[in-house]
Amino acid sequence: MTQEIEVPLEEANFDDLQNGNYTVTLYPTLAASYVVSINVLDRNPSLILGSPFHFRVQARNTTAASTTIAHGLGLEMIATAGVFNEFFVQAKDVFGNLRSTGGDRFSAEIVPFSPLELFNATISTRFEDTNSGTYRCAYKVTKSGKYLATITFLGEKNSRYSLFYYYLFS
Repeated sequence: MTQEIEVPLEEANFDDLQNGNYTVTLYPTLAASYVVSINVLDRNPSLILGSPFHFRVQARNTTAASTTIAHGLGLEMIATAGVFNEFFVQAKDVFGNLRSTGGDRFSAEIVPFSPLELFNATISTRFEDTNSGTYRCAYKVTKSGKYLATITFLGEKNSRYSLFYYYLFS
């Protein structure tokens, strides 16, 4: 399957080197395959030698907490006290491209929303790296109630996912 992407001229720099040569610089941020065609706009417009040019942009090899997302039933208030419930974290780069490799360090902390309300609740969490950019988090609480979860990436709290409210029913 081929995806054709048109890059607006505003996202490219054209420099005339004043010697018959030009430099074109593109700033693609979407991970995809690209085709760049360069035409000489003369009386008879034609492609320059070697055009079109093909290249591939891949997701950056670093994950950004600000674009990483979490999803799954364990985040949709369908959790049950006393059993493991799960959700997934999908790592993304700074431009929002899906990461396809593992190795990131995520952690989750789930605490009672009101410590007085849930006296003697036991909470355990575990993260699994699927080596595909997706991470599985399983958690279990022993007492139903309202919980707050914080997902952290390398010690940096992901503000988009630092305030989850869980209503767990046994």
